[in-house]
Amino acid sequence: MSKTGHYIFQYIIVRVIFINILLAGGGMGLIVLGLIMETYGLHNDAVERFAGFASSLLTFLGVLVTAGSIYLKSWIPSRPDPASTILTAPVAMIACMVAIIILFWQGSIPANVVNGFALLGLAGALLRIQPNRQNWGPAFSAEPSEGHSENHG
Repeated sequence: MSKTGHYIFQYIIVRVIFINILLAGGGMGLIVLGLIMETYGLHNDAVERFAGFASSLLTFLGVLVTAGSIYLKSWIPSRPDPASTILTAPVAMIACMVAIIILFWQGSIPANVVNGFALLGLAGALLRIQPNRQNWGPAFSAEPSEGHSENHG
């Protein structure tokens, strides 16, 4: 990789880490806010509207970054499944961008839709950390993949 490519890659990784910290911090903040409000019986319409909006936005951004991470260099020994790079990641990214546009346009999105996106992001992240099916080995294919002798279990 060229020196410029290396710096661009570092720039992207720093941005992804920043977004990850933002998502984790935002998630923890929303959890703490919800627990405090529920525990003490506090209700504030403006705060609840903001929390719902922020929760939805952070969920969509998290799924968008998770789906987009398939295109970044990875330290996982197996490459992403071709179906993920061609179909599922782009579809998930486009759906997230559309959801963000609708969120800003309408101000809210039903909770079950947001939860569906969260589940989609979790499923994508879980698949991303697993070796793809070409590297699953003899237990899942007719023949073992070449050079695949280590135990991933």
